[in-house]
Amino acid sequence: MNQIALKLLISLVLSWSWAVSSPGQTDPAIDPTAEKPASSPETTPPETTTPDTTTTRSPDSKPLSYWVEQLSNDQFHRRKLATQKLIDAGPDSVTLLVDAMKFGDLETVDRAVHALSAIALKQAPNEEDGALGELRTLSVHAAGSQASLAKAAVEEIHEVRATQAQEALGRAGVIIGVDQFLVRAISTPQMVVQIDENWSGDIESLKWLRWVRAIEFARVKGPAVRSDVLEQLVTMPDLNTIAVVEGQVDAKTLRPLQKMKHVSSMEFRYVPLTAELGDEIAKIPMRISLNLMGTGISKEKVEEMRQQLPGLTIDHRQGGFLGVSCINGFDVCRINEVIPGSAAETSGLQRGDEIVQIDKTEIGKFEDLQNAINQKVPGDEVEVKFRRGDALESVKLKLGKLNQR
Repeated sequence: MNQIALKLLISLVLSWSWAVSSPGQTDPAIDPTAEKPASSPETTPPETTTPDTTTTRSPDSKPLSYWVEQLSNDQFHRRKLATQKLIDAGPDSVTLLVDAMKFGDLETVDRAVHALSAIALKQAPNEEDGALGELRTLSVHAAGSQASLAKAAVEEIHEVRATQAQEALGRAGVIIGVDQFLVRAISTPQMVVQIDENWSGDIESLKWLRWVRAIEFARVKGPAVRSDVLEQLVTMPDLNTIAVVEGQVDAKTLRPLQKMKHVSSMEFRYVPLTAELGDEIAKIPMRISLNLMGTGISKEKVEEMRQQLPGLTIDHRQGGFLGVSCINGFDVCRINEVIPGSAAETSGLQRGDEIVQIDKTEIGKFEDLQNAINQKVPGDEVEVKFRRGDALESVKLKLGKLNQR
């Protein structure tokens, strides 16, 4: 290289070095981070973009799409890590996992279902969409292994949720278990959900009721007789028989019951009812029976309801309670059970006694006894004549209230 060319090259190098290192000399056209002069013409506002789930990042800054790809990685620990990363991302990863189920290999599908199940179990108990909703959709509309794996996942979620529901409701004071349940004056042991004065009052806890399955009977009592309680109660998937006991109701309270698909039997016990509330009760989709006990509703209104609801059996009782049961179908009213704590027990009536008269009404069978007592209110005094062995005896007693839970 000749001396002239060498001098020219050295000069160019020195000029470039000075330009880069000298403060305040950065060219905004070259360096986008350079500050523009104050007199710069008006600038274009930054563009706004819609978030893209494919670029949503997991906690370690890698995009979620990267971890979806790792679900089929050859290394087990990598697949396991990817599954956990997607679970940790929660709802953000649901769409990607659903797509992976539709288009991935069997390993990817299996791990995507596992991740969706874990995310679904983190949802609120009353949340029906999200991961759970996607799994339900896939179980119905997908094909092959995708459908079968999704269906199995949904069933497993239901089982886990049912256990969680029992625990959460129990902590909140909701009673779930076998109890005597009265339908049309016949008491039988049933699996029952009961919400009463023992309930904590936390309405959020009742959102677990939608996961209580295979229980058809429910009783709401006292301070728990509220519209917001009934709104949660009617989400029980198999509920069809309801007792409302010793509470106050109005049209708003009854509205959730009116929205049910059907109710087999309904009971209002010691719940004050007006003729207007009778009209509201008639809007409940009842199929078999309605029991009105100690409600104060008039006989005339009950007869009007019978005309309005043909085919529905309506039992109307004033609320007085003796506390015995006799075997139906016989021409004698022989006591086969005395309810503990009842007026019958207090007065000394015993199993095997044959009731023959209430005041001046002759009793020939259990139905006669029921009809006689049903005309009485709690506190009424009656004379009961009965045969014990060969002796005819009588006792005067005050009728009580049916205090079955």
